Amino acid sequence: MLTDILNSTGLEHFSDVDSSCEEAEDFLEKRQIEAYLEKSLRNSTLITSGNKSPAHVEFLLPLGLLNNVAETIWLNSNNEPCGARGCLLYLHLEEKASKTQTKSRLLAKVPFDRYTVATFEIHVTFRAEESSWTSKLPHFFRSLSNNDAIVLRQEYQVQKKRLFRNS
Repeated sequence: MLTDILNSTGLEHFSDVDSSCEEAEDFLEKRQIEAYLEKSLRNSTLITSGNKSPAHVEFLLPLGLLNNVAETIWLNSNNEPCGARGCLLYLHLEEKASKTQTKSRLLAKVPFDRYTVATFEIHVTFRAEESSWTSKLPHFFRSLSNNDAIVLRQEYQVQKKRLFRNS
């Protein structure tokens, strides 16, 4: 009877069931990472122009950016002992300070799982859009809300740092 059920679903072997379960787990873990990134960006604060204390900042994201970053984080956490749960995530924002220099500001520093000892760090650096018409959008959004808005570019940088070495 079990064989009939497996045949009707197109899964003739238990290895097919195992691989399907693994794919589903991977998909869910990537979506959890993406949701975690979105929450971390939504809760981040910055000292912005005109303010002397940190204020909430809204980020305008290109389509698929968080999905791509989550995929990269997931790939970097695959070989770690605790997986993504052992990640200490740093989110940075890189902006132009002048025509030739950039400055990086820390947006958030958060562990993926506060009950798991961090075994590695991932630093994600987002870049602010400044050279196109989208750089004018924050001025428009400021007039609609009390918050500042920063437009992010599609490009980002990820750096991984292991906290422990294998013997």
